[in-house]
Amino acid sequence: MKIAFYSKNYFDGVGTVFDAKLIGICRFAHGRNRLVDQITYSGHHHPLASSLPPGLALAIPTTWVFSVPKMIPYNPILGDRYFVPPHNGLSHFIAGLCLVCLRVPYDSIPSSSPRREQLIAVMSQLKAQMDHYLENANLPHVMPAQLVNHPPRLAKDISNPYVSITSNMGNISSLLKNKTSSDGKEMIVEVADMVFGHRLPWKRILFHCWSLNSEMRLQVQASDVWDEATIHSYLSDVRQMMLAILDAPSLFIEKISPTTDDIHHQTSDHDRKLLPFPGDNFTRKIHHTSYNDIAIDPTDLAGRVVFISGAGSSLGCAAALACARAGATGLILTARTRSLDALENLENQINHECPEATVLKVAMDIRDADSIASAVSATRDTFGSIDTLLNVGGYVDATVKLTESDLEDWWTAMETNVRGSWAVTQSLLPLLKNSPSGVKWIVNYSSFTAHNTTSLCSGYGVSKLALLHLTEVLSVEFSSSPALSNINTVALFPGLVRSPMTLKSMPAALHDALIDTPELSAESMIWIVKERRDWLSGRFVSCTWDLAELAEKREEIKTKEMLKMNLKLCLDGRRRTASTFFARFHVPVQPFSLPRPTSTLPPSPYSPQSSSSPSVAKCSMFEFRRQPFRTLYMTYFITSTLLVRLPYWVITAIPPFLRPRKTWSFGRSIFVPGIRAFVSTWYATSFPPAPGADPETIANSPDAAPLGFVWVSPLPTDLISKEIGEMMKAQGVEAQKTFAYWYQREGVKSSKDRKSEPNEKIILHFHGGGYVQGSAHPKGGAIGPVSSGLLQHCHGVSRVFAGGYRVSSSAPFPSKNPWPAALLDGLACYYYLIHDMGFSASNVIVSGDSAGGHLALAIARYIGRGEHDGKGLPTPGALLLLSPTVEWGVTHTGKDSSMVRNRRTDYCGQFFQGYTQRSLLGSFPTSYAFTSQWISPASRQLPKDALENLFTGLPRKVYLLAGEAEICLDSYRTLKERLVGDLGEECVKYNEVSDATHDFITMPWHEPERTEALRDIGAWIDSL
Repeated sequence: MKIAFYSKNYFDGVGTVFDAKLIGICRFAHGRNRLVDQITYSGHHHPLASSLPPGLALAIPTTWVFSVPKMIPYNPILGDRYFVPPHNGLSHFIAGLCLVCLRVPYDSIPSSSPRREQLIAVMSQLKAQMDHYLENANLPHVMPAQLVNHPPRLAKDISNPYVSITSNMGNISSLLKNKTSSDGKEMIVEVADMVFGHRLPWKRILFHCWSLNSEMRLQVQASDVWDEATIHSYLSDVRQMMLAILDAPSLFIEKISPTTDDIHHQTSDHDRKLLPFPGDNFTRKIHHTSYNDIAIDPTDLAGRVVFISGAGSSLGCAAALACARAGATGLILTARTRSLDALENLENQINHECPEATVLKVAMDIRDADSIASAVSATRDTFGSIDTLLNVGGYVDATVKLTESDLEDWWTAMETNVRGSWAVTQSLLPLLKNSPSGVKWIVNYSSFTAHNTTSLCSGYGVSKLALLHLTEVLSVEFSSSPALSNINTVALFPGLVRSPMTLKSMPAALHDALIDTPELSAESMIWIVKERRDWLSGRFVSCTWDLAELAEKREEIKTKEMLKMNLKLCLDGRRRTASTFFARFHVPVQPFSLPRPTSTLPPSPYSPQSSSSPSVAKCSMFEFRRQPFRTLYMTYFITSTLLVRLPYWVITAIPPFLRPRKTWSFGRSIFVPGIRAFVSTWYATSFPPAPGADPETIANSPDAAPLGFVWVSPLPTDLISKEIGEMMKAQGVEAQKTFAYWYQREGVKSSKDRKSEPNEKIILHFHGGGYVQGSAHPKGGAIGPVSSGLLQHCHGVSRVFAGGYRVSSSAPFPSKNPWPAALLDGLACYYYLIHDMGFSASNVIVSGDSAGGHLALAIARYIGRGEHDGKGLPTPGALLLLSPTVEWGVTHTGKDSSMVRNRRTDYCGQFFQGYTQRSLLGSFPTSYAFTSQWISPASRQLPKDALENLFTGLPRKVYLLAGEAEICLDSYRTLKERLVGDLGEECVKYNEVSDATHDFITMPWHEPERTEALRDIGAWIDSL
């Protein structure tokens, strides 16, 4: 593409001033497609071309374009030409503002307005100035002559759907030069309110950028797709932009564009080439200076100690001042020796504004290990610990091509930006770890060049990309360590800030693109670090984004793993890489997602070619949770099941060779796929409310006593270990009272207070349900058949105590009860049996099926670590695990794995598609599910040190029941090996039942396997 300029007036004297303003106004991203091949004016090569990085795409927003039939003033410059703006960026903006005001007929000004006459006078002045300009302007010779002398007029008979309102006017800014006072701004605000609040039959405005006759123009096309509310929302953003400019006249003009998603589904591939990168408008509002939503409060960082490297830079100074104003009690300001004078001035300013803050100045070169050690030692001696680390110090190498760059200069950028930040972080990590604060942050100052593949940045851009990856790595590493899990990391793009460093390194033609203020980055940083904001940990944040709007996207950012750099595989096996950061703003392509609706034989959610570090496949879930879609979906499901699925199941179940297993009965061959299809409706709509899900309702009903309902007090705080306590703090979880139900064999009577009989054995059982549904209520699911079966066949046990626990949830539902909420409730139930009911720990059999089995194992592990032995949590007598789901971060994958091999003979595959994992993890990253002993004790990715003595403290008697037809079979076998390795083969009884599906012990129709397994369990319990 070629861009030709026709007005030579603004290119006199090489035109560097205009060039810079042009880039400052546009600020479109580099690198996606090379759109600008040549820039010319009057037939000559323009100097701007040589100063542009290759691949810089320019779109010049010099015209304000609206398309509202019969409501647009007549435009005297209709035609195909696209004109350059005046070199004064503010006058360009004011011109556009004035013309927007002129869109409204004079008689539409409210008669009740106290400034009605003043408004009319101002608009008349604007109109007169525009007339004067049009009469005297030296218009390009290519402009159709017949349009030059047409003055603007307010007309309602314009039917042309493509009308461009030019803002190519000069000297307009002088008209409002004195109108930026408080009164003047209020007047303009009222004009804007009148313009954008005026209710008109708006239609959708769709921006189209395209090339025509080697020129670029911006036009608007009317469409019937958008509704009035959408248009008003868009125009509200325009109004906010106007007010921002009036508040900060030194700025140029904020970029206005609809969201990328709005445009992509309406435009052609060619049109998309001219659109900004998705990251440019990740939030609809873009800022270049401070704004109300990130305004600093003096209590934001109350009591915090902040360490700042590179505090002598403009960004470092702004960050230090912001921290002091936010209430930080300690500030460690570091800089190279030659910048200490700047620190002296900074300290004086802080002492003047915030005398309560303690300031420690230290000379530190982040490339010198001894210098870093000295700074850390001084920090330790003065403050003892820190709460926040700001890695601001950096270096920009020369912005030149690789062939012209200097190796020493290039290496300085790498040493400073990567090695320096790494060394400072490593050295200060012990001080961060020792901080008692629950909010700890490491902020790495990065750059958008980390994501934009552009030339001239082979040093700085590469170093910032490495720093971004370091940010992600540290987040993953910290999250897998309970002692460090409350430390968050973030890579911060401060914007295009004018500083001595950027002015020295960037070409002169780009200097006026540096329009973002240091205060914007400082206040954005305070907004991030004042709270935990785990959803941002390990991610990249641009300070130019509207952070309030960003916070509204937190669930989407977290669940879709956005704002990160990742390599993803497409379904066809081709690699799709986020070679630019912005590609990751869209929903990532996942390896195999189950389709909707579920067919009779759903494909495996795991790729046969999965690597050793698989991720849980994500697919759409709960998309029909709202009415009327829920009813429509259920109608479809019932109809299609009766007419299609059921006949298919019956036909394929008749001949044994078509059954999921030849050895299965006719009934089982129908029941299992039927259950699988039924479970799919939960994940398409929502989980059905379980009976007893609200214990308060049960407790206040007359059925409480007959049902055996009891309240269980919270676990005493002195029995909560340091590790679990740190998890609770990180997750926002507290120990709460829970509930339970008593089950007893028919004909057996117990005391009124239900306390233990002499030497009585009891089973403490926890129900399944993937931690996201189910209840301990007798009618709450599988708990009834399990309890009745155990009581029928275990003659040495006459009662079962079914412990209730908090079920978890996550997006699209409210996020609540992440791990370790269920663990705390389970431990409270165990404590209740020992201390309130008087049972001997050696007579308690901790049991659970499916997710309940996972919880039972976690309870036994917690107790078995010996931290509280003799203080209230003695080791139970035995552990009974019935199809325990011990791997929520699935690592047993591959074409020969049970996940693939047994997918037709199991029904719970959707429980492993990520919802339970996300709900348990809460604020922890996905990687924690694969490396945590608590979430996935059977994971193949547990660190070696985590495997040492993993189950050593468990009861000396463990029974593990597994179905040979389960998708989790491989994890059971791994669990069995680890149990035997720590306890000895004589302590572990492993019963793998042939042809049995998941949790078959809960299914009365799963015979004879169920009865045989219950008899074996009964004999094992009687032998204890």
